[in-house]
Amino acid sequence: MSRIFLILILLICTIGKGQVIPDTNSVKPGYEIKFQIKPLKNKLLYLGHYFGDEFPIVDSASVDSQSVVVFKGQNKLAEGIYIVFDPEQSGLFDFLLNSQQHFSVKADMTNPEKIKINFEQSDENTILRKYLDFVAIEGDKYGAFQQKMMTSTNKKDSLKFAKRLTDINESIINMREKFIKENTDKLISTMFIAMRKPHLPDSLLVQKNSKDSAAAKKYIKDHYWDGINFYDGRLTYTQFFGPKIDRYFGETLEYQSDSSIAKIDWMMSYAVANETMTHFLLSRLLFGSMNHRYKWGDEVLAHLFEKYVAPKTYKWLSEEERTRISERAYFVMGKMISKPAPDIDLPTPDGKRQTLYSLKANYTVVCFWDPTCSHCRETLPQIDSIYRAKWSEKGVKIFAVASESDGTIKDWTTYISDHKLQDWTNVYNSIIDDSKRVQSGKMGYSQMYDVWYSPSFFVLDKDKNFVAKKLPYKNMVELVNSLLTQK
Repeated sequence: MSRIFLILILLICTIGKGQVIPDTNSVKPGYEIKFQIKPLKNKLLYLGHYFGDEFPIVDSASVDSQSVVVFKGQNKLAEGIYIVFDPEQSGLFDFLLNSQQHFSVKADMTNPEKIKINFEQSDENTILRKYLDFVAIEGDKYGAFQQKMMTSTNKKDSLKFAKRLTDINESIINMREKFIKENTDKLISTMFIAMRKPHLPDSLLVQKNSKDSAAAKKYIKDHYWDGINFYDGRLTYTQFFGPKIDRYFGETLEYQSDSSIAKIDWMMSYAVANETMTHFLLSRLLFGSMNHRYKWGDEVLAHLFEKYVAPKTYKWLSEEERTRISERAYFVMGKMISKPAPDIDLPTPDGKRQTLYSLKANYTVVCFWDPTCSHCRETLPQIDSIYRAKWSEKGVKIFAVASESDGTIKDWTTYISDHKLQDWTNVYNSIIDDSKRVQSGKMGYSQMYDVWYSPSFFVLDKDKNFVAKKLPYKNMVELVNSLLTQK
């Protein structure tokens, strides 16, 4: 793992082969980085870099009897954060690689708790070391005050320690901003800017009501990408850019597909200028959508496929991966919004069969849940309260599909009885029934609806066409209430 950047990220942010680029910034061609890493001797080391969740290797060399190893090549490497790997110890430490690619490093790792690293002829790494020395000192203070706050027995002391923690964090941020101003033309500034979090103005620091909270959320969303250039491929060779994208789509931006699509198109309009960034961003969004990293609707995957995959080819996208993406995209496009929902035929608590399409309602909320899921057990009574107070009289019905996992039918029927959910249409999707469907060549109901977390909610109109799919509980309630107020 990272040695240099680990502390930095914790305190500030609380695929294939290496890219080769023309030598335009240095008199010396190629790269040559000499390491002396004590106490290592007579073993093979690797040079790699970050790229999303991967660590591509770009070079290898052996450490001699004097603990010296030299990585060198005729062509310059892409700029970013690189890692020295020991196959037996994983990553030894990280360093910045900019256009200055001829330098030396002396590292004494005899004591893992007190690693000493010095750079020669590498200005940015020297600057970074000074910054990290400051962070380490402040980090020790932070840890000490955090411990005191946790063990404090009175409110006055807790507030005092909390204030000290805030001050330390501010000092680190201020120091980082100082480095950015003093090194505007350097790679380190680009990295620090990309690590920033939006800083709320004084008027929004204290949020007194929902209007203030909404304004603060909007400010963070609007300023999340300030100073970041999506055509700068150097950002992809870091360990923080991918998680920053994940936090944006997972926590900052609302779940609506239209918002996600608009922001993706904005990012891609700049990313297409850089092949490495196009690779990084598009593959992360595509596979993040397919692997359920992002909780957005199927419309986003369909849009990514139709606009960026179907009409284009990429060196980094193999035929196997393209086929997998295409199959998934065609599947979700076949059950898009306004398309008929698949029918469901399962047993009710009294042993009779009940189909989804036999349920007559102005709107139907299909709820996939698990009787052993704690979040489900908390959420369903809340829905029932809304259903009894408002939805039932306006022709809304709930079709609840209990998916068997670790529990039993008894757990299901007991929960229904204890929480008085008899007004719902309750059906049970057992593991045995699901297996029989699969064995007969049919898809299981969870697969048909692409359910991978519980509870999952779908809203259908009177003809059982999708109105919305896989909404979080809050968004589902807001949608149904909105539908009921429309003429």
